[in-house]
Amino acid sequence: MRLKKINFEHLKKARIENAKLRKNIVPAIVLVLLSTLSLVYLIFNVDPDKFWSKPLFFLLVFLDSFFIFTIIFAKKRRGLISAIIICATLLLRLLGQTSFYFPLVLIGVGFVFEVIFTLKNR
Repeated sequence: MRLKKINFEHLKKARIENAKLRKNIVPAIVLVLLSTLSLVYLIFNVDPDKFWSKPLFFLLVFLDSFFIFTIIFAKKRRGLISAIIICATLLLRLLGQTSFYFPLVLIGVGFVFEVIFTLKNR
C-alpha cells in the first residue's frame, strides 16, 4: 500500500505571511510610541504662542494618527485618509469653523475617496 504525499505548501505560505506581518508591526509600534510621546511632550511643555508650535503640533498629530490608523486598518491608504480627516478637522477648529457638520462632511469625503481608490484598484 502506497501512502499519498500530503502537500503543506499552503501552510508554509501562511506561516511566512504571518511572520512578515509580525516583523513589520514592531517598527510601527515603535513609531507610534515615539510620535505619541513627542506629541504629549509638545502639549505639556511648549508654549502655544510660539510660531513653530502649531505647525509642529499638526505634524505630530498627523504622524501619530497615521501610524495608529495604519496599524488598525492594516492599510497605509486608509491610515493616510484618516490622518488627513483628523488634521483637517483640527485645522478647521483652529480657524473658528466649529460647526458639527464639518467633521461629518470630511468623513463622507474620506469614505468616497476610499471607495473610489478601492474600485480603481480592482
